[in-house]
Amino acid sequence: EWQLVEEGVELLKTIDEPVTVVAVAGLYRTGKSCFLNCVAGTTGAKSTTGPRVGSTSESCTRGIDICLPDAALAAPAKGGRLVLLDTEGLASMDQDENYDAQVFSLALLLSSYFVINSMGVIDEAAIDRLYLMTELSKTIQVSAAPADSAAELAPFFPPLLWLLRDFVLDLTADGKTISEQEYMEAAISARSTNQRRAAERNDIRQAIRELFPARRCRTLVRPAVDEESIRQAVKLEDAQLRPEFVKQMGTVRDELLAAAPVKSLYGSALDGSMLATLAQSYLDAM
Repeated sequence: EWQLVEEGVELLKTIDEPVTVVAVAGLYRTGKSCFLNCVAGTTGAKSTTGPRVGSTSESCTRGIDICLPDAALAAPAKGGRLVLLDTEGLASMDQDENYDAQVFSLALLLSSYFVINSMGVIDEAAIDRLYLMTELSKTIQVSAAPADSAAELAPFFPPLLWLLRDFVLDLTADGKTISEQEYMEAAISARSTNQRRAAERNDIRQAIRELFPARRCRTLVRPAVDEESIRQAVKLEDAQLRPEFVKQMGTVRDELLAAAPVKSLYGSALDGSMLATLAQSYLDAM
């Protein structure tokens, strides 16, 4: 049974200014919590104050955790107090697809900037794992009737960042260097219907294009070379991580804090108490 934890509600009630809500979702054990610590500025010596990070095969986050970073460490350029939502990993052996859809939908609807965290390249398997996109129009409705299409839901959805972790390939097409954005756009364009399961995957691609007209893609290399350092990456200082990773993460963080808008509903900005009320209304509906 979904419920709001009183500790989280009380934390939100302390925010009497507009909130900027960044949520991250993706498969379990793929570094979502570590990424949010980087956004919050709570890595290295400050790693004990950010989202919880685990190094075992068991999911560390249950449901959706809320984190309120120090305003001095992470301040959105468009104003508002930064609120981070760390979601339970998808496709774990502890939960089913219905539960995953609920976690995904809640994080999406509560956020004003949404991050999909995935590993490696965008291939057919990666597209398959985003099947939840096609389920959103069945799960979420903007009126008394279910949404007729993904396009009807798009105005209620936040900008999307597709973050590709441990990315090692050179981005090229037809012998020419392409950008991360061009790589993603090519990956989510429709494919020939002669391919196996092409129609189903094209539905997912179309849902991504329609639900998230404001979207971008960024890549990150592995944070360290040896496995032990990777497991403890959030506790390491920048000098102990790969310089390329530090540079890429800095770019992603700066872009996120510059682009993330204040959370609003029907044109009105929400403060912490209003966000808690909105969360309860979603739980009641669900």
